[in-house]
Amino acid sequence: MEIRKADFSTVKPAVEEILNRQQSELGIEEQTNYVSFGLHQGERVVGGILAKTSLETAHIALLAVEKEFRGQDWGSKLLQQAEQELRRLGVKSITLTTRSYQAKGFYEKQGYTLFGELGDVPVTGVTKYFFVKRFESFEAQNQTKG
Repeated sequence: MEIRKADFSTVKPAVEEILNRQQSELGIEEQTNYVSFGLHQGERVVGGILAKTSLETAHIALLAVEKEFRGQDWGSKLLQQAEQELRRLGVKSITLTTRSYQAKGFYEKQGYTLFGELGDVPVTGVTKYFFVKRFESFEAQNQTKG
């Protein structure tokens, strides 16, 4: 046996198959869904959000709005639309990352909880922040209030 540099498109399906077999042996069947919404100005896409589900969790991979449209709640509306769709799909928590020059305060205002940070990642002078939002806790809080 040997380790060799290989093409991503060759190794990825093989590794995914190994991981899927491991999960199947434990009785865990994963169904992946992709959720995406675009913010359109006519035919031009000026923002959007992309998320991927894994079991009961989703990860928001990308969320961005063109600079000229920021401060008009479009980011919040995109996030709320994606959250609504993810909840419909049975997602109970959402994770995401952001960087110190991006939108840490924005995600905090949207109810996301900071659970980790790495200084000088992905480059010296920048901090990467890790967030989670759990829907079950919100549902439990609402049940105790009502």
